[in-house]
This record gives sequence, structure tokens and C-alpha cells, in this order.
Amino acid sequence: ATINDGNKSLDDNLSFIDYNAAIDYSIYTCKQETKDQLFNSIESFVLLTHVESAQDETTGEASGDAVEIAETATEPKLDAIISAHSHKTVDAKIYNGSISKNVLVGQAETEGRKYLDITFEFDNSSICC
Repeated sequence: ATINDGNKSLDDNLSFIDYNAAIDYSIYTCKQETKDQLFNSIESFVLLTHVESAQDETTGEASGDAVEIAETATEPKLDAIISAHSHKTVDAKIYNGSISKNVLVGQAETEGRKYLDITFEFDNSSICC
């Protein structure tokens, strides 16, 4: 369920969710002594989500909760968000000013009709997709 999905859950039932906390939670369960070591060794975060996104076929403009996360995330290692809820085809690079980089938002429609192919190239200074 998403915040905008009144059919699945009431907005009040989801208002406590901080979607930006997903990255922090992914390392929360580690023992404290390994938490910093694990975090420092990670080169890239890819969020596999079930939040919605859409993309206008004419303008290429993307929208939805996944786009909002991409625009507002504060974790500089976030490189991509794979969304699913709306079953649309999305292939967008969303600029995030607070971390000064593009975040890929992608979705591969529904029921195996399409697939999303993401390739990351890692080097010593940056990641590009």
C-alpha cells in the first residue's frame, strides 16, 4: 500500500511511514560494531520497493511516490529505485539536489510483459547508470 492508495489502506494508517528511512533500516539490524564497517563498505544502494511511479509517454516526465523518494532522499549512496505498485513502464533519471546526483527510477510494467535492465559501472570515484 502507498500513501496515495485509499483502496488498500487509509491515509491515516500510513502517515507514520518514513519512506526515506528504508535505507537506514536496511543496516539497522546489524550489530553496532559492524554497522559502521558495513555502511562504509557499501558503494551503492538500490531500493527494491512496491511504491508507485508513472511516466508520461510524450514528455518523459515521471511522477509518483518513487519519484518523490528519489527527489528527497538524503543518502548519497542511493543510485536507483525500482518501483512496482502502478504496473507502468518507467525509465527516468530524477535529479536530487541535496545529494547532487541523478537517481534512476524504473518499473517494468506487469506480468512479465517487459523487464528492467540496469547496469552499474563501478570505478574508484563514482557510479553511473
